[in-house]
Amino acid sequence: MADTVDSYVEFRKKLDNIGIAIQAYMKRSEEDVPRILDSRGVIRLCKGAYNESSEIVYKRKKSIDENLSKLMRMMFERGRGFAVATHDEKLIEEATRLSSLHYADFEFEMLMGISDKKKLELVDRGYRVSTFRLGRAGGLSR
Repeated sequence: MADTVDSYVEFRKKLDNIGIAIQAYMKRSEEDVPRILDSRGVIRLCKGAYNESSEIVYKRKKSIDENLSKLMRMMFERGRGFAVATHDEKLIEEATRLSSLHYADFEFEMLMGISDKKKLELVDRGYRVSTFRLGRAGGLSR
Protein backbone atom coordinates (compact mmCIF):
# COMPACT_ATOMS: atom_id res chain seq x y z
CA MET A 1 0.00 0.00 0.00
CA ALA A 2 1.39 3.40 -0.99
CA ASP A 3 2.01 5.96 1.71
CA THR A 4 0.60 9.47 1.73
CA VAL A 5 3.68 11.09 0.19
CA ASP A 6 3.81 8.51 -2.63
CA SER A 7 0.14 9.22 -3.37
CA TYR A 8 0.73 12.96 -3.27
CA VAL A 9 3.68 12.75 -5.69
CA GLU A 10 1.52 10.73 -8.10
CA PHE A 11 -1.33 13.27 -7.88
CA ARG A 12 1.15 16.11 -8.50
CA LYS A 13 1.92 14.61 -11.90
CA LYS A 14 -1.69 15.35 -12.93
CA LEU A 15 -2.73 18.27 -10.73
CA ASP A 16 -1.09 21.62 -10.02
CA ASN A 17 -3.43 22.87 -7.33
CA ILE A 18 -2.79 20.43 -4.48
CA GLY A 19 -0.49 20.60 -1.50
CA ILE A 20 0.46 18.45 1.44
CA ALA A 21 0.92 19.12 5.15
CA ILE A 22 4.20 17.92 6.61
CA GLN A 23 4.61 17.62 10.36
CA ALA A 24 8.07 18.44 11.67
CA TYR A 25 7.70 16.13 14.65
CA MET A 26 7.64 13.13 12.29
CA LYS A 27 11.11 11.65 12.01
CA ARG A 28 10.47 10.65 8.40
CA SER A 29 9.76 14.24 7.33
CA GLU A 30 13.46 14.82 6.63
CA GLU A 31 13.19 12.20 3.87
CA ASP A 32 9.73 13.27 2.70
CA VAL A 33 10.42 16.98 2.16
CA PRO A 34 13.12 16.49 -0.54
CA ARG A 35 10.87 13.99 -2.37
CA ILE A 36 8.02 16.49 -2.36
CA LEU A 37 10.26 19.36 -3.44
CA ASP A 38 11.65 17.21 -6.27
CA SER A 39 8.07 16.78 -7.51
CA ARG A 40 7.62 20.58 -7.33
CA GLY A 41 5.06 19.97 -4.61
CA VAL A 42 3.52 22.54 -2.29
CA ILE A 43 4.20 22.01 1.42
CA ARG A 44 2.44 23.33 4.51
CA LEU A 45 5.02 22.83 7.27
CA CYS A 46 3.72 22.59 10.84
CA LYS A 47 5.00 21.15 14.11
CA GLY A 48 2.53 18.27 14.49
CA ALA A 49 0.09 17.56 17.27
CA TYR A 50 -0.94 13.93 17.46
CA ASN A 51 0.12 11.51 20.18
CA GLU A 52 2.33 9.03 18.32
CA SER A 53 5.03 6.58 19.36
CA SER A 54 8.50 7.97 20.04
CA GLU A 55 9.73 5.51 17.42
CA ILE A 56 8.19 7.66 14.68
CA VAL A 57 8.02 11.16 16.19
CA TYR A 58 10.21 13.54 18.13
CA LYS A 59 8.67 14.10 21.56
CA ARG A 60 10.75 16.98 22.94
CA LYS A 61 9.94 20.55 21.89
CA LYS A 62 13.61 21.30 21.28
CA SER A 63 13.95 18.35 18.87
CA ILE A 64 10.74 19.27 17.07
CA ASP A 65 11.82 22.91 16.71
CA GLU A 66 15.27 21.86 15.45
CA ASN A 67 13.70 19.58 12.85
CA LEU A 68 11.20 22.24 11.77
CA SER A 69 14.08 24.67 11.39
CA LYS A 70 16.05 22.16 9.28
CA LEU A 71 13.02 21.42 7.08
CA MET A 72 12.26 25.12 6.72
CA ARG A 73 15.83 25.77 5.53
CA MET A 74 15.43 23.02 2.91
CA MET A 75 12.21 24.59 1.71
CA PHE A 76 13.67 28.09 1.49
CA GLU A 77 16.72 26.79 -0.37
CA ARG A 78 14.84 24.53 -2.80
CA GLY A 79 11.13 25.24 -2.72
CA ARG A 80 8.61 27.61 -4.16
CA GLY A 81 5.06 28.02 -3.01
CA PHE A 82 5.05 26.77 0.56
CA ALA A 83 3.62 27.74 3.92
CA VAL A 84 5.13 27.91 7.39
CA ALA A 85 2.36 27.20 9.88
CA THR A 86 3.52 28.28 13.32
CA HIS A 87 2.87 30.79 16.10
CA ASP A 88 6.36 30.27 17.54
CA GLU A 89 8.08 33.69 17.54
CA LYS A 90 11.57 32.23 17.22
CA LEU A 91 10.65 30.12 14.18
CA ILE A 92 8.74 33.01 12.60
CA GLU A 93 11.80 35.23 12.89
CA GLU A 94 13.99 32.47 11.48
CA ALA A 95 11.64 32.25 8.48
CA THR A 96 11.85 36.01 7.92
CA ARG A 97 15.65 35.80 8.08
CA LEU A 98 15.70 32.91 5.61
CA SER A 99 13.38 34.83 3.28
CA SER A 100 15.94 37.64 3.15
CA LEU A 101 18.62 35.15 2.02
CA HIS A 102 16.56 33.11 -0.48
CA TYR A 103 13.79 34.15 -2.78
CA ALA A 104 10.80 31.99 -1.96
CA ASP A 105 7.10 32.38 -2.62
CA PHE A 106 5.83 31.51 0.85
CA GLU A 107 3.29 32.56 3.41
CA PHE A 108 2.70 32.23 7.10
CA GLU A 109 -0.38 30.33 8.20
CA MET A 110 -1.85 30.88 11.65
CA LEU A 111 -5.04 30.16 13.55
CA MET A 112 -7.59 32.92 14.03
CA GLY A 113 -7.54 34.51 17.46
CA ILE A 114 -3.95 33.54 18.24
CA SER A 115 -1.00 35.92 17.81
CA ASP A 116 -3.20 38.50 16.08
CA LYS A 117 -0.75 41.32 16.80
CA LYS A 118 2.10 39.28 15.27
CA LYS A 119 0.02 38.56 12.16
CA LEU A 120 -0.56 42.27 11.56
CA GLU A 121 3.11 43.01 12.21
CA LEU A 122 4.11 40.42 9.59
CA VAL A 123 1.68 41.89 7.07
CA ASP A 124 3.07 45.38 7.78
CA ARG A 125 6.54 43.97 7.08
CA GLY A 126 5.33 42.73 3.67
CA TYR A 127 4.68 39.04 4.39
CA ARG A 128 1.57 37.13 3.35
CA VAL A 129 -0.40 35.70 6.25
CA SER A 130 -3.36 33.35 5.96
CA THR A 131 -5.58 32.74 8.95
CA PHE A 132 -7.67 29.68 9.66
CA ARG A 133 -10.45 28.51 11.90
CA LEU A 134 -12.39 25.29 11.73
CA GLY A 135 -13.58 24.84 8.18
CA ARG A 136 -12.71 28.35 6.96
CA ALA A 137 -9.67 30.23 5.71
CA GLY A 138 -8.94 33.85 4.92
CA GLY A 139 -6.03 36.17 4.21
CA LEU A 140 -4.77 39.37 5.78
CA SER A 141 -3.64 42.39 3.86
CA ARG A 142 -3.22 46.11 4.37
